[in-house]
Amino acid sequence: MKPGKVIVACMRNEALYVVEWVAHHLTIGFDRIIVYTNDCDDGTDRLLALLGQDSPVEHHPNPGPYDMGSIQKQALHMAYQLDHVAQADWAIHIDADEYVNVTAGQRRIDDLVALYPEADAIAVMWRHFGSAGKAVWGGGSVIESFTRCEDPLPDLAAGGLVGFKTLFRPRNFGMMGVHSPKLPKAGVPKVVNAAGVAMPVEKLLSLRGSDYEVAAHHLTWDNACLHHHHVKSDDLHRLKRARGDANGRRNGKRKIGSAFYAAANRNDALSLSLVELRPQVRAWESRLRAIPGVAEVEASAWDWFRAQYQPGEAADGS
Repeated sequence: MKPGKVIVACMRNEALYVVEWVAHHLTIGFDRIIVYTNDCDDGTDRLLALLGQDSPVEHHPNPGPYDMGSIQKQALHMAYQLDHVAQADWAIHIDADEYVNVTAGQRRIDDLVALYPEADAIAVMWRHFGSAGKAVWGGGSVIESFTRCEDPLPDLAAGGLVGFKTLFRPRNFGMMGVHSPKLPKAGVPKVVNAAGVAMPVEKLLSLRGSDYEVAAHHLTWDNACLHHHHVKSDDLHRLKRARGDANGRRNGKRKIGSAFYAAANRNDALSLSLVELRPQVRAWESRLRAIPGVAEVEASAWDWFRAQYQPGEAADGS
């Protein structure tokens, strides 16, 4: 398999969004999308397996045991054993609520990496999107449904919610971490943000932690950012909480109305940046939904979601 630009992701009960998410990232130039799933109730695993029959999607079950310490870390460890990940030109680990947005050049991944030919890794910063005041989601496109977002850049002094995911050259690192690669193979790596500013690399040199320790000058959405739809409508947030975090835990700090929820639920400004790409993305969606069985699994997932999480059906209001 020819090395290229690869996404690795972990999913559980994400079938409502999978087709759009896959189509978006294929549109902007990723060559292969590798997804590990566990404990799916809504058909996410079946959907990804069907997509893999006639698209650059590769599905792997991740039933455990989780010897690496968590569901997510186990998946990343297994992914890095695949030659077409370890030998890829570029790789990134993102979640199903994260959408890469390249604004440089023709808005493709190639345009971003071309800016920094000497870089071993490029740190792409979150931009948080919010619920837009929606309690109920009527289905369709996440990108078109939730267009209110964070603005301006977060204030570190005020405790702004900051995060990066890292596009990196796998052949230059020994391990894929949750937010950044680890164990560079040739000394101190060159890591920049999407604007070309050098990033601190201490966490890349250690097995512990994968977030960058940043200052204000490291924060940027120039050239690329990662649209983070951690918060969508209230019913979708109930689904997210029931699904649990990367370790399968239902974390109380993410409850609707919590401090974390408020920090992630940002509706300060309107962004149509990814909506502008939707015509191209829809073409990919049509191709994916033409694969036998895909549309049926999507419809079944929608029925399951409505029964479980629409108002009046949820077990609680959190």
